[in-house]
Amino acid sequence: MNYRGANTIALAVTTDGKPGDTLEDVSLVTMRNVRGGLTVNMVDAPREPANPGGK
Repeated sequence: MNYRGANTIALAVTTDGKPGDTLEDVSLVTMRNVRGGLTVNMVDAPREPANPGGK
């Protein structure tokens, strides 16, 4: 997550098809903050989807 800029998150939704199954409100909540000793650098997002199986 880029805490200093924009982020895009994909959300997978499944259902068993029963009546009344709807998407409820979704939110991101900070459960806790942890500071570690490891530097993490930003990387560019892939321009194309991954190719499963290497084909």
